Amino acid sequence: MIKRVTSILLLLFLLLCIACEKAEDPPEIAWQTGSSLNYSYSGGVLSGFTANLKFAVINDLSGEVKFTATFSGDKEKCSGFVEPGEIYTVSIRCTINSSGEKGSIVVDSPSATDPYKVVSEYKVKLGSISL
Repeated sequence: MIKRVTSILLLLFLLLCIACEKAEDPPEIAWQTGSSLNYSYSGGVLSGFTANLKFAVINDLSGEVKFTATFSGDKEKCSGFVEPGEIYTVSIRCTINSSGEKGSIVVDSPSATDPYKVVSEYKVKLGSISL
């Protein structure tokens, strides 16, 4: 009898552990059209820009998503809580800087299948990323 109860309790524990692991899966996201690039000026001179990248949750999970923006060896990270059926925006701020570089700012997330690339024709420095 005790062996049977122990076996049943062990089975229930294993099933609960499997359910907890599945609940920790992050939401899947997809990049959306309608992203924008807003330029900022100081004294009439271009001083930087903000890339506003739209994404949506494409599965039925809510939870935390993480983003990393990488450019020229610099890395910025952010995270936030998202829910299915909503469209969100992650913003990347860059400053124009003569010691910066031209190139692609890569925005990646474990929740997305592909990274998003923002190409800069100006010499920039990566500033921040926020959700």
